[in-house]
Order: sequence, then C-alpha cells, then structure tokens
Amino acid sequence: SPIKSLRKKALKFASDYVDAEDEHTIFVDIGPVNQVINSLVVWHNHGKNSEQFKKHVERWQDYLWLAEDGLKVNGYNGSQLWDTAFASQALVESGMIKDFGAMADSCYAFLDEHQIKRNPREASKFFRDPSLGGWSFSTADQGWPVTDCTTEGMKSALMLNNAGTGLVNSNPIIDLKRLKPTIQLLLNLQNDNGGWASYEKTRGPKWVEKLNPARVFNDIMIEYPYVECTSATIQGLRKFRETHPTHRGSEIDSAINRGMDFIKQEQRQDGSWYGSWGVCFTYATWFGVEGLLAAGEARGSREITNACKFLVSKQSDDGSWGESFESCVKMEYVHHEEGQIVNTAWALLALMAAGLENKSVIEKGVQFILSRQHSNGDFPQEAISGVFNKNCMESYSAYRNVFPLWAVGRYFQQTWPLAKVLANH
Repeated sequence: SPIKSLRKKALKFASDYVDAEDEHTIFVDIGPVNQVINSLVVWHNHGKNSEQFKKHVERWQDYLWLAEDGLKVNGYNGSQLWDTAFASQALVESGMIKDFGAMADSCYAFLDEHQIKRNPREASKFFRDPSLGGWSFSTADQGWPVTDCTTEGMKSALMLNNAGTGLVNSNPIIDLKRLKPTIQLLLNLQNDNGGWASYEKTRGPKWVEKLNPARVFNDIMIEYPYVECTSATIQGLRKFRETHPTHRGSEIDSAINRGMDFIKQEQRQDGSWYGSWGVCFTYATWFGVEGLLAAGEARGSREITNACKFLVSKQSDDGSWGESFESCVKMEYVHHEEGQIVNTAWALLALMAAGLENKSVIEKGVQFILSRQHSNGDFPQEAISGVFNKNCMESYSAYRNVFPLWAVGRYFQQTWPLAKVLANH
C-alpha cells in the first residue's frame, strides 16, 4: 500500500541519518540521549556483533563521569574546548603567560588538535551545515560546531598567537588559512535579525514548539538566537578583524553591527539580559556588556550604563553577587542565599570592562573572591552555574577556578590597588 511504501522509505532515511551521524561524530553523536537511541537503532539494524555497535559501546564511556557525589551521565561528552578557551583567555589577560608557558602551550595544542577539519557526508541530504573550521563544545571527534564555541576557540587561538607562547613563536599553527573556513561558518550562521543561535540558523516558526515531546526541556524544536552566542561571535569576529584586517572586512563589520543591534533589542528594561546557558542574568549581562563593547559601543552609552546599574544593584553587603538557578526557570532575577564566586566573577568582569567609576564596588567584589580561596589555590565548588533549555541545570567544575582568577587577573592589570586588597586578605 502507499502508506507502507512511504513508511518503508521514511525508516530507510532515518536509518541512513543515524549511520551518517555516527560516521561524522565517530560514534560520539551530538549528545547522550542521541547516543543511546542511536545505539539501539544500530543494534537493531546491524546486530550486536557488528562493528558499528561495538564502536557505540566504546563511546558509552565518554558520557560517564564519576564526581564527588557519585556516578553521572554527562549532558555532553565533556566541555573540554569551552573550558580550555576560557582558561586560555584568563591566562593571557592576567599577563602571566610567561609564568605558565607550559600551560599556554598545552592549551594551544588542544585548540590546534580539536578544530574540526571535516564536513558532514551528504550534508544537504541530512540538513547539515558545514562544520569545517569550527570548534565543538568538547572535542573534534564530536564534530558539531557551535557558534560560541567556534568563536571562543578562534579568539583564544588569536590571543595566544599574539602573546607569542613558546609553541606559537613567529609562525602560528592556527593561521589565516586555518581560520578562513571559520569565518565562513560564522558569517553563514547569522540570522536575519542579527543574532546567532548555537548549532544552526533558525529554520522554522515558533508554533513548532507546540509539538515539543519533552516534559523537561523548553524551546528545543527550533533554534533561537542567543545573547551569549551573539556576544561571543562579535568578540571573536572583532579579534579576527584586528589581527587580519583585509580578509572579508566589510562583511565582518556588517555582521558585527547587526549583532550589536540584536543585543540591544534583547536588553531588558532593568538593564539586564536573560541567560540561556548560565545562571543567569549575571552571566548574560557579562556577555551583553562585552559584546556591545567589542562591537564599538561607548562605555558611557545608555545600554552599558543601565547594565552596570543593574549589576551594582544586585551586589550584597559582603561584596559578592549570588544568583539562584531559579532565575532561569522563573525568568526573573532570584538571589541566592549565599554569595557565589562565579556570579561575582562574571559581574566584576562586566563592570571592569565597562569602566565602572565606583571602584569600591570592584574592590569589595575582589576581596570576596580572595576570601574564598583555599590555601592550596583552589576555590570551593558552590551552587549550580550552568543551564540549558531553561530547566536543565549543569555543573561546570572548571568555572570555580577559571572565572575568579580571570576577574582577579583583570583587576591586577588595571590601575586599582591590588596590594591593598591582598593586604586585607
């Protein structure tokens, strides 16, 4: 019958899609849910003794994580690229790259190895964009470039190139030739409204969310542009523009300006931005401020001033900022009962970038961060700091060290009296 024929054709396409996804991601797949489902499909289609299924079984280990509080399944096969990029930028900005040259070289080697160097097979058939030149959230094997991960990877590589680490020297490995497809990827993924989503452009209408089968995840049926992705992409494009001013300059300038307009449109009346990938308004407001500044917005503009007023209004008496994950769900700022070093670091990074004149606000925040550091240099793991799709919270173990050190490093590089703060610590 026509229905049976159509069903057979659809099942064949779905099966081919699974095989293509497995091939491109070297059986990691885009995430743990897909990995489980694809494993079952492969077991059914190819058998438990097939090479495909054995490769799936090997990759199950990529998602298992033994943490302080027990065994978990990661929401991804790690956050390696994401953490490495931020750690690299924090190190460069601190001005201590010569003190930690081996670390800088290792970061650069990871960025080099894990830039994606392949495109999906039969991309148009399976509705895929090119991936060549991008970076994923985790590793090159995973193979799915994300806009902000791509641009943070590129930005970090350029910053390390300019810093001249031992590995880079005068002939950077991640050079213009390597970054041309990166720029192509980023420019192609900008939406008509000027914003960037995560994996691809917005491809469908909002009403498709009515078909969302998940009881946990919100806004998963189509892609949406995000303030964080847009800001990160603007910052990366700006850094590339400064380093390689002749390559597609007018196109990059146009993309940056359109991205700036999107960020302005997303700013709330109170000066904040809603965070879709971190907790929450503190996180997104840091990105909003940095994105606007990278796009050329003046420090004294209305948008930057209002963002600073919002952040200052949320500082606690002990100098900290602390935001609850409930902000993500309620979409309104919810104070955490305790100050959080990660929220504090994000707020400080934004305020210092904006050139806040009230230095006591900054100094109190830095004092709070230093008061939380352990004698061995580590910082405590505190409340949840990550989120996706409004309802799913994530732990980022590296955040507790990277962002506080980044904030203190930025403070050290500016003109405020760090010695006084250290003396009080």
